[in-house]
Amino acid sequence: GDALINGATVKASGNFEEAEVYVEDDTVICKVMQNDAVPFMSAFSVNTSFYNPRSLTENHYLIWGYSQPCYLYNRPFLTIKKV
Repeated sequence: GDALINGATVKASGNFEEAEVYVEDDTVICKVMQNDAVPFMSAFSVNTSFYNPRSLTENHYLIWGYSQPCYLYNRPFLTIKKV
């Protein structure tokens, strides 16, 4: 997305809280976490079709799913900043 100025007001079609808007912090060098600290499934999809010989019609079905990343609170998630 576009860069936001610190202290700027964000107007959009939804109601955003301050914690839901990303503000870049130049003092952050990196994030350190355990290998499986943020598990998520990227996505999956399944296609299938059904042909009805009596009416000579065909139905197509698409099933898909996704998940949003979730944080496991019993795993470390460290932020390394420059001083």
